[in-house]
Amino acid sequence: YGQIARALADQAATALGAPIDGVVLTVPAGAEDRFRVQARNAVESQGLRVIRLINQPTAAMLALGPGAGQLVAVVSCGGGTTEVSLAEHSQHGVRVRAVATDPLLGGEDLAWAVVDQLNARFLRSSGIDVFTVGDSRTAAQGLWVATKDLLEQLCSNATVPLVLDHGGGFGQDLTTIVQRREVEERLQPLAKQVAAVCRRALRSAGMQPRQVDTVVLIGDWAYLPSLQKAIARAFERDVAALHTSDAEALAAYGAALASAASAPSVWDVTPYPLGINCYYSNEELFSPIIRANTAIPTPPVGATGAHTESYCTRYPDQTTVQLDVLQYRGPNDGNPRGAGKVRPTECEKLGSWEFSGLRPKPGREAAFTVTFAVDDDGILQLFARETETGHTLMARIERGLG
Repeated sequence: YGQIARALADQAATALGAPIDGVVLTVPAGAEDRFRVQARNAVESQGLRVIRLINQPTAAMLALGPGAGQLVAVVSCGGGTTEVSLAEHSQHGVRVRAVATDPLLGGEDLAWAVVDQLNARFLRSSGIDVFTVGDSRTAAQGLWVATKDLLEQLCSNATVPLVLDHGGGFGQDLTTIVQRREVEERLQPLAKQVAAVCRRALRSAGMQPRQVDTVVLIGDWAYLPSLQKAIARAFERDVAALHTSDAEALAAYGAALASAASAPSVWDVTPYPLGINCYYSNEELFSPIIRANTAIPTPPVGATGAHTESYCTRYPDQTTVQLDVLQYRGPNDGNPRGAGKVRPTECEKLGSWEFSGLRPKPGREAAFTVTFAVDDDGILQLFARETETGHTLMARIERGLG
C-alpha cells in the first residue's frame, strides 16, 4: 500500500515538475481504526507526509459541492462492502449525519451469487461442476470473468449468451442463454439487504427518504440494475433520479479539495460503536463508550463533553485491570443492560492495555474512568484514570493487530 502511494506521488511529481509535499488518503467510511493506522504508517514509511485521512464517501460529497442539494446520500457498493453515508451541505462545509455499513456484502457477493447460479445450470445440463473439474481454479476464474462481463451486458440487453471455452479443463465448450429477469430474481434477496442498509442510515440520521435531495451511487458495481432498483425504492424515487459517478475520480477530487488551504470544513462520524470489555455480574460484555454515528473529531481528553464512562474493578483489592479496546460491527446497539447486549467475542479487538498500579482502599474495589477520543482521521486515543488517586494510563492505537 505504501509503495503504491509512493509510486503515485512520484508520477504526480514528474507530471507537475514539482515535489509532492504531502498526500491525502481516502479510506472506506467503514474502515476500522487499525486499518487507518496501518494505512498511515505504510505511507509515512515511504517518506511521504500524510496530511489527513478522509472517508471516500465524504470526499465524494466534497467533490459534488452544494450544487447537489442540501441533503445528499452516497451509496457505495464496492467489491466486498456496502456503505451508505448521509450528509448535509452548508456554507461552512459538509457535515455527515450518519453512516451505515454492511462489511460482508458488496458487489462481488452479488456476482458470486450469479456464478453459483450458472454453475448449477452447467451441472444440470452437462454434468460438469466448474469448481471441481480439471484445473478448478482456472475454470472458476474463467466463469467469474465471464459472469462480470455478462452482468454488464445485461444492463442493456434482456438476453445474453454465455460461452465458457473448453480450455478451462472440462473437455467441451459450455454454453447457455441468460435472461436479465432470472438474474434479477437471483439477486433480489441481496439487493434487499443493500436497501436495508440505506434504510438503516436514514433511521440513524432521523431522516425520511424524501428529505434527501440527491442520491449518488459510486463503486464498481453501481451499474447493476437490480441494485439500482432496490436503492431507488429505499429512497422513494425513480431509478432515473439516481446519480451514478466514477467513485475514484470523485474521491480523488474531494481529497484534493480537503487538502487545500481554503478547504471547506468536514465533520464526519464514527461508523461503529467503540468500547471496552466489562463484567456485568458474571457476564463479560461489550461496554460502549462512543456510540455509532458520533460526530468526529470528538472532544479531546479532559474537555467538556468528552466521552467518558465510569467503572470499578471486579474484585476487592484488585490492582490491575485489562482494558480491551473493542469495535462492534453487528446489528445490535451494544447496550449491556438491554436486549442489544454484545459479547467481546462478537467484536474486533483494536488493542489491549494493562492498567496496573491501582491502589484501592483495603477490602474495596478501585473506581476508575475510561475516556475515548477520536481525531479528524478517525484514529482512537484511550485515557484511563483511577478516581481516588489520579493514577492514569494513556494509549493510542499505533499499529494493527495480527
